[in-house]
This record gives sequence, structure tokens and C-alpha cells, in this order.
Amino acid sequence: MKLYHTTKKTNLDSILLNGLMPGESGIVYLSELADSWWQGEEYVTLEVDCGNLKGRFSTFNEKDLDEILYWGAIHPCNIRVFG
Repeated sequence: MKLYHTTKKTNLDSILLNGLMPGESGIVYLSELADSWWQGEEYVTLEVDCGNLKGRFSTFNEKDLDEILYWGAIHPCNIRVFG
């Protein structure tokens, strides 16, 4: 399963080195859609290969909001720049 995460380009080097780290809530926010979040020159979309992730996923779907919550960190080997 492939999911997506959008972040500022200034975070890219750290993410590719250290992975996606959860915030204080313990969650990394993902989406089924590569273009569902922020767009613009200062952002980059990452593709996350979730096939071997061992953490818990939760879905949160509301009108105009597509989020999948992943509880835990995502190793850099599971991440690549999309597009």
C-alpha cells in the first residue's frame, strides 16, 4: 500500500535521513491522495511504502478531508519523493 505525506521542502533532508517522526500526539499524518494537501513551490509530496510498517493505522474521513493516521515513526527506507 502506498500513502502520501506533504511537507515543506526545508524538512526533506531530515526526513530522508531520519524518516517521518511523529509529533507529540504520536501520529504521522498520511493520505491516500498525492495531491490532497498543501500545494506550492515550498512543499514536496512524499510517497510512503506501507507494506512492512508494523504500527497502527486509523482513518479519519470527513468531507474535504482525507487523512490516515499512522501511530509511530516511518523509516527512511519506506519514503521517496513523489513525482
